[in-house]
Amino acid sequence: MCYQRINNHGYATVEKPWGKEVWFALTAEYLGKILTIGPGQASSYHMHQHKDETIYVAKGFLKARVGKNIKVKLQDSELVQLHEGEAIRIKPGTPHILVAGANGVTLFEVSLPFTDDTVRLEDPFNNRTCVGNED
Repeated sequence: MCYQRINNHGYATVEKPWGKEVWFALTAEYLGKILTIGPGQASSYHMHQHKDETIYVAKGFLKARVGKNIKVKLQDSELVQLHEGEAIRIKPGTPHILVAGANGVTLFEVSLPFTDDTVRLEDPFNNRTCVGNED
């Protein structure tokens, strides 16, 4: 068979402290997710050792803070503001945090399929209850 139909809910729905992820594709070559970040919520300031990801703003407004390397603290990172239809590529080893605007944000993420290489650097909200891959 040349194709595979995915059910309506994707491969997995993962609840996060900041919202949720729906994994709609997972192969040896790539991972596709839909991320929903609640109003004013944020991921931790983290990096990936191997994961190369591109994040597209499907709905809402995103403030991303990006560091040049692992030594760059959150307060010294660069602010990148993204509106609907804009995207950012985040290469491996790049510290970053994703912060939703006042109405929340829906993102499409396409990346290499490394699902457990997250290194959390800072968590400004200190509200993480999950363990593991919690971007």
